[in-house]
Amino acid sequence: MKNTKRHNISRNRFCSQRLMFVSILLISIFVITPCEALFAQSDNNVTEKNDTIPPDKNRYIYLKKRMQLDFDVLLQPQQQTYFGPLLQINSNENDYYNLFLDYRKGELQQLIVYSKENLRKLPIPRFKTDGNEQEINIKLTLFQQKNEFTLQVGDTLYTINNLGFEPKAGYKFAFVADKEKVLDPSGKPALQISNIHFIETTDKHVPKSIWYWFLFILIIDLLVFSGVHIRKKLLRRKQTASAVQLESEIDMPQNGLPAYTPRTTNAIYLFGGFHIYDMEGNNITKKFTPLLKELFLLLITHTPEKGITSERLKELLWFDKTEQSAKNNRAVNIGKLRSLLDALGENEVSNKTGSWELLLNTESIYVDYYEYLSLYNRGKLTTREDILKLLQLTRQGGFLSDSGYEWLDRFKANVSDYVIDTLVSYSETSVNTTTEPDMALQIADSISVFDQLNEYALQLRVNAYAALGKHSLAKKSYEKFAKEYLNAYGEKFNKSFTEIR
Repeated sequence: MKNTKRHNISRNRFCSQRLMFVSILLISIFVITPCEALFAQSDNNVTEKNDTIPPDKNRYIYLKKRMQLDFDVLLQPQQQTYFGPLLQINSNENDYYNLFLDYRKGELQQLIVYSKENLRKLPIPRFKTDGNEQEINIKLTLFQQKNEFTLQVGDTLYTINNLGFEPKAGYKFAFVADKEKVLDPSGKPALQISNIHFIETTDKHVPKSIWYWFLFILIIDLLVFSGVHIRKKLLRRKQTASAVQLESEIDMPQNGLPAYTPRTTNAIYLFGGFHIYDMEGNNITKKFTPLLKELFLLLITHTPEKGITSERLKELLWFDKTEQSAKNNRAVNIGKLRSLLDALGENEVSNKTGSWELLLNTESIYVDYYEYLSLYNRGKLTTREDILKLLQLTRQGGFLSDSGYEWLDRFKANVSDYVIDTLVSYSETSVNTTTEPDMALQIADSISVFDQLNEYALQLRVNAYAALGKHSLAKKSYEKFAKEYLNAYGEKFNKSFTEIR
């Protein structure tokens, strides 16, 4: 026993001496060696500041350390709605990143950030009204070292990870709001971007020999002293590997399926709100008047149910008209709708069967609702491939979340029930929260889109964060749920944090 203790003391003493030696050597390399360079140049960062992005549009920007873009968005005060792109970022590796503004005065204000790997909808504070304009300031910061995208709107700060920025890739930045060419009633541009400031921050060059010494010593030190830490990291990687796997499965082809990216040509979206794009990629949503929008939604949702009768259309849209007046209104508005839909290519609004139907060529026109129906018609989904397709659709948002027609409640309830039941059933039988925490988080997020106070989604989220070692996020998720539950029902949530685990 004494010999064992003596051996442990000797070993600890040796380890301490070894660590001291490594520390001294690192200090000598990083402090003493480059000290002349440090004293010769006290500012170790080089900053470029331009008022354009950049002046040479053919120049690619390489993220050395951090890039910051600061600009103001101005809306005319009489502008009631606006949906369109603000900023487009393209890489020399064929990746893209887009920043959209979705503005509905008095109802909804949000920025939509999406790339091939991510899509986020970010609520933003109301525009400041100053004189004859509405204004909001946006600061966008990219951190190469963290692969992090920070967006500040007024005093609100958002951080988005895993957008896919690569330090070796070059990026071009372009404001594309002018392509929408949206004008207010007076003929002025509805939206303008001004006060653009562009800042690049890079690190001063460090001699390569220093890095070689550092890497050599670090490798030796890790081999001798970091075995336990490496084993812990390997265990954590097993838990978090599902994150990378999930992203690749969602964004990369699986068994011949095309990679999923939001289409902006010949596309109709009902999940996350109503949006429609023509053959040339123009967003024509704003061309739909409230009446044309409701008529279109009635047709597209009822067509899979063998259409909608003229009597039902009159009951919903022209209930205050005589039979002849309703017939005239129907003919005029269907004519207008046909004219708008010509921009999508092959389609037909028909009542040959006695009911009105919207017949779309789904080979050339993408409709996310019809993608959903193809899954719904299969009944219970049991394959990971089908579940990932459902997650792709539902992560855009709720079904027609921007529309509140009474007749639509039946469709919303059917979609909500199917999505929740399907995801709960699959996660209970096929998802191990401990080894696939990110899959569990994706499922929890999609369930919460349709039922914000779903207890099962809370349990999935809390356990998934715990499996990832993010216990503070698990606790915050529970506290947020409990607060929303109290606000909704006027009573405290009846389960504690430990009971949810």
